[in-house]
Amino acid sequence: ATTPAMPLVDLRSYGDFVDHYAVVVDSISFDDVSVSSQNLKDFSGSAIDRPIVAVFDTGLTGCLLIRPFWDVLQKYLGGKSPTVDEFRSVALSMSAAEKQRRNSGISNCNIKSSLEEDRRFYVQPIDLDWFDDEES
Repeated sequence: ATTPAMPLVDLRSYGDFVDHYAVVVDSISFDDVSVSSQNLKDFSGSAIDRPIVAVFDTGLTGCLLIRPFWDVLQKYLGGKSPTVDEFRSVALSMSAAEKQRRNSGISNCNIKSSLEEDRRFYVQPIDLDWFDDEES
């Protein structure tokens, strides 16, 4: 029997230098405003399909967003929500691939944190050199 688990993604092929615990995210919600990879692609008019990926770090009490994602969110969320630095909650929704759902019994996983749950919670941008360039 297979233990239920979400499939991990190896970001090293995209320029990351460490094998982080990372999963592809179906959608991410900031204060109940949901954003998906397809939403952002349509909004930006980009021909590049970029997945949203969550990296889990047990040393954090908040949510760090790489600068390019932060900048796109600022534009995308325009009048839909407070500015990104005022977010009070973040929720992630992830789904296992069809084959894994059949084999493991997992259909999806939802994770959420907020200021109401932990007063140390925060959302901030971070500048990382994990990826080779903007095209990755």
